[in-house]
Amino acid sequence: MYDTLKNLANKDQKGFVTPYVFNSFATLAQLRVFNEIFGELVEAKKLASAGVDAGSILSLREKKMEDMAYYSTISPFNGQPIKIPDNSYKIISVSYEDPLDLDDAYAKYELITNPSTFEYIKKSRLSYPTDNYRVALVNRDFIRLYPVNSSETYYLYYYRTPGCYSFSPALGYTLNTELGPLYAVNVVDNVEIFTPFSSRNFDLPASYESEIINEMAAMIGLNLRDSDVVQSAQQNTSAE
Repeated sequence: MYDTLKNLANKDQKGFVTPYVFNSFATLAQLRVFNEIFGELVEAKKLASAGVDAGSILSLREKKMEDMAYYSTISPFNGQPIKIPDNSYKIISVSYEDPLDLDDAYAKYELITNPSTFEYIKKSRLSYPTDNYRVALVNRDFIRLYPVNSSETYYLYYYRTPGCYSFSPALGYTLNTELGPLYAVNVVDNVEIFTPFSSRNFDLPASYESEIINEMAAMIGLNLRDSDVVQSAQQNTSAE
């Protein structure tokens, strides 16, 4: 991707795209593509509801759900109020598993985002939470369950934000959700030498490589006020 952007924007060998420029746009471009995937999933669900999705292996909805599954994360906890993970993008569900209850071993909590509603339901004689009807308050910073049982295991399902993948000969590729992509080089005699073990790869499905290039090209073109680069990126995006 770095070489592609250099070939696109480095007119007359003036070196507009350097590793520093590439790295300064990489994380933002990745986040934009990620947001586009999520937005396209919402639109694809609307198409499916309207009965105009192609279905089967050509289903746009299924394709976008597979792409978002790339970021689906499961986090077990003990049922006590839990802090929402820093890398959480959207909460999917909260569920519980009770190995002692064979009839109702696995079920979900009803998610509530309004604290007043949560407290009202807890006190209501008509809608009081029971073992068969449970509620979870999802606030900005934490999740609180009601009721809970010491014999149960609880699971938080959420979509995480994109991070990066680092590579080492011993471990292979490992996910890091706290850092962003990085193109690392050593400069020897004014020649850039790529250093793979210090670099960090994008955290996106491989099929979105062209989208990343287009996003970064548009950003770099705007930064350089280069209309040709911006136009090229827009044309490629429209074609997709």
